[in-house]
Order: sequence, then C-alpha cells, then structure tokens
Amino acid sequence: ALIEEEFVSGVARNLLSLGRALGEASVMRGTRAVSLRIATFDRRAARCRADAGTPFVCAARDAGLQVDVIPERFRYDLRAARLLAAHARRCAPDVIETHSVKSHFLVALTGAARGRRWLAFHHGYTATDLRMRLYNQLDRWSLRGPDRIVTVCRAFADELQSRVVADAVDEEHFGASCGIDQRRAREALGLAPDHAVILSIGRLSREKDQATLLRAFAELRRRAAATPLVLVVAGDGPERERLAALASRLGMGAACRFAGHVADVRPLYSMASALVLSSRSEGTPNVLLEAMAARVPIVATAVGGVPEMLQDGVSALLVPPESPADLAAAVQRLLADPARAADLARAARAVAAERYAPDRRRAALEQLYLDLAPGAVTERA
Repeated sequence: ALIEEEFVSGVARNLLSLGRALGEASVMRGTRAVSLRIATFDRRAARCRADAGTPFVCAARDAGLQVDVIPERFRYDLRAARLLAAHARRCAPDVIETHSVKSHFLVALTGAARGRRWLAFHHGYTATDLRMRLYNQLDRWSLRGPDRIVTVCRAFADELQSRVVADAVDEEHFGASCGIDQRRAREALGLAPDHAVILSIGRLSREKDQATLLRAFAELRRRAAATPLVLVVAGDGPERERLAALASRLGMGAACRFAGHVADVRPLYSMASALVLSSRSEGTPNVLLEAMAARVPIVATAVGGVPEMLQDGVSALLVPPESPADLAAAVQRLLADPARAADLARAARAVAAERYAPDRRRAALEQLYLDLAPGAVTERA
C-alpha cells in the first residue's frame, strides 16, 4: 500500500487498523493469508540519509507492519518516482494499493503497476482553490489506470464508477473516551470544570471551513451569554494563522483554544459537549466516526457522505454548509437539551457499531484483494 502521511490521520489510522486485522484474521484461519506491506515517502529521510521515522512510520512499525520508506527531496521528486518503480519491481506484490492524488499519479506515471493488479482508494476531492482543482483533474487522469477504485461514500462513487467500502472505527478504542478522567483532560488545557466544551478536530484548511465555525461560536456566545463556553480546535494546517487572527478579531480571547496536532484525541472527546464539523466538502469523515464511537453529540454540515452516515434529528443535527447562524442554532439546541443530545449520541454509536466495524471493512477488502489476485497466497511479512 502506497500512502503519503506524516501523522496518523484518519486515512492512515484506517490503513493501520486494516493491516492489523488482516494479520490477525490470517493467523486465525491459517489459509490464504493476505498481508499488507506499506510504502511511504519521507523528506526527512532524504535530508539526513537515514530513516528518521515519522509518527506514521513509527505507529505502523509499532503495529507490527512492514514499512518501507522512500526518501524524497520535495513533493513531486522524480527521483523518488524512480525509487518507487524500483521498489515495486523488487517487492513484486500481487496487488498495488494507492491512496491520494500523489500516489495515484506516481504509479500511473512510472508504470509501477504494470503486470500487477492496481487498487486505488479515492478519499474525496476539494475545490477550494485553483491548485486543488488542478490536482483533481490530475487525479481523474491517473484514475483511468487502476483495475478497481474504492471510495468511501456513494456521493463519490457515481462519478468514478467505483465501489463503496466505508471506513471503520475502533469502537473499543474511542469508546474508552467515556472512561477517561475528564478533570485531568481539562486541567491540561486550563479549562474550568463548568466550561461547556465545543470541539473541532481536523486539518486547518479551507475545505474544513473552520472560519464558519469561529463565526458560529461567536454567535453562540451572544445567544448563550449565561453559559461558560470554550471552543477547542485540535489540528494544524495552512489556515492556522488566518483562523487565529479571525478569532482575535471576533474577540474570543481565551474562549477559543487552538490545541495544535493532538496524538491521542480521546481526552478531548471525554470533555466535549458537542463535536462540530463545519466542512464545505467531505467523504466519510473519520472524526465523525470517532465521535460516534465516543458518544459525543454531533453537529455537522450535510455535505458529501455525511448524510449517509448520520440522520438529521435521529443520530445528529445536520445543517447547510457556510451558515454560521444555522450552525450556532444547532449547537445551542444541543446545549439546551442534554437529554436530547444524549439520545442522539446513543443512536450515533449504534450506527457506528453496526455499519462501521473494522471486521466488516476488513472482510470486504480482503475479498476484493483475493478477487483481484485469485490464487495468490502471501505470508505475513
């Protein structure tokens, strides 16, 4: 599997979970094992001529998965493309699996999948600027080559003539958020016990539209002036400075905390009164799956695959994108009616357990691998 990740994002977490599950399933059956070998890029390795080990690489190795690091000097380094092609010839996998625009493009450009089956994972498009629209067009060209395309929701499947295999969430792992000592989690962020915490987790980028969230939170503070509120924004990205400046202009002060990248988000879920997703575009957001498993009430924009995951008024409150007023009103409804919020959270957790279980995803993908390479039997690396 070829992936470009530095941290353990939602896509990376799903890949690591799949690798572990495939290994465990093959051990239990003892027949026709499917194993996952990961290749990823690392600019630090190119600079220091050693495998420096990104957080993603370390997490994969801790999970017992084999990881090969391809050094690169910059984002589209043609030398790295040649190394990738040589690596594919040397490893001779039965199936090459790619994630993201870059991985699709480099396999298409180098012919690394020639003589092998190619499975491409599509995680969604954003069109927030010209550069992203050009990347989208490049990806459409690259995706003419794979034998199969897998995407995460029906909203993307029709355009790409692809198969939907939903992401998964480790309910036991994120469900443990309910048992975490909330007091310690609050102290770590300097939050008082009576603060109602509105939580946002995700990359700080234009398609996630945290600017709408900040404006909604400012409106919410005006509407619920008697309630001590704090907005915790976890994540990092190119929009961080602009968002911090907007929060300052809106007069938020200490009521808005930018927490940066958080390796273990479960303490944040333990203290959250609501998880808010304000995106302009989405596939199957992993942050929603995590909040569902952690029983955190959800307010989200009805974009992409979100309405396939959650039903408005039953398992979450869904609102139109780019509408601070609607977002603020929905969060206010949750805060004003804790019993209703708890009912929504329980319903969402039931959906996560039924439709987004790791074993269900593992079985679907394992069968897809075997269909692509019938007769191939690989051993655990």
